[in-house]
Amino acid sequence: MRRHHHLLLLGAFLLAPLIAPTAAAQSFPNRQIRLVIPFPPGGGTDIAARLVGEKLAAQLKQTVVPDNKPGANGVIASELVARAAPDGYTLLVATGSSHAFAPALGVKLPFDPVKDFIPVALIGQFPTVLVVNPAVPGKTLREFVDYARQNPKKLNYGSAGNGSTNHFLGELLKQTAGLDMVHVPYKGSGPAAQDLLGGQIHAMVDSVAAAKGNIEAGKLRALGVTTAQRVAQLPDVPTLKEGGIDIEYAGWVIVMAPAGTPADVVTTLHDAFTAAMADPAVIDRYGKQGIVIRTMGLAELPVYLRGDKERWAKVAAQAGLKAEQ
Repeated sequence: MRRHHHLLLLGAFLLAPLIAPTAAAQSFPNRQIRLVIPFPPGGGTDIAARLVGEKLAAQLKQTVVPDNKPGANGVIASELVARAAPDGYTLLVATGSSHAFAPALGVKLPFDPVKDFIPVALIGQFPTVLVVNPAVPGKTLREFVDYARQNPKKLNYGSAGNGSTNHFLGELLKQTAGLDMVHVPYKGSGPAAQDLLGGQIHAMVDSVAAAKGNIEAGKLRALGVTTAQRVAQLPDVPTLKEGGIDIEYAGWVIVMAPAGTPADVVTTLHDAFTAAMADPAVIDRYGKQGIVIRTMGLAELPVYLRGDKERWAKVAAQAGLKAEQ
């Protein structure tokens, strides 16, 4: 009898390591989740993350704490999460700044954008629009392109700085349409937009949310949105494809977990985020902010990210874009 008891104890001891992780995953989450946001409070990414975070907390019945860690275009926040424990309790609100544009420029990153993260859920896409100062010739995209082709280097476009979303989109427009425009980098989209309004620069690819008010007031002329379909906020503005320029792009926000996070924990988080995105309050607020909801499965996310990274690497190589030393 005693020998049988010892054998049972030995069997339980040997099986414990196999059972423990499963039990831990089944109890996830049992404490608060930290949502690391790479930008200051108040911007589009921050608004999206906080809103979805509130609904995620309701889904998981745990506190979700937004933690803003701005700096270096998302690199600081990304490194923090890459080095966090892979348990699902520290998540990154990632954008193309750190995971597509920085690698395309050859920035030496303290993490690997692919190997150090597992994409969990796409929580929003940000449509952008090509806008020009009303004094610029060309009422339509085709007229603008014709003028720019006939007047190389006479037009310029602004951006939030070298390697920013609007910089890359400006270069993509030049390459796709065969234009020769001069890039004027600023320290942020705000100052660039102000000079666009004042006529110091001619054009800019900006977020729909940021440009909408000035477009409706007639202070800027919208020539085309970069998305596959027209956006609800600017229903009268055609897509670039409608105007003959084969460009389709929307900035993305994807929640990521550190590499090594258990698959069942990732699935639990993905399902909870998906449910949160379907909440009527999220749909309503996103609509007002000009943020697009697009559902994407766990198998699709790595493919989407890889394609985005490769696309911008080609744009950077063709334009000779490199990180500032």
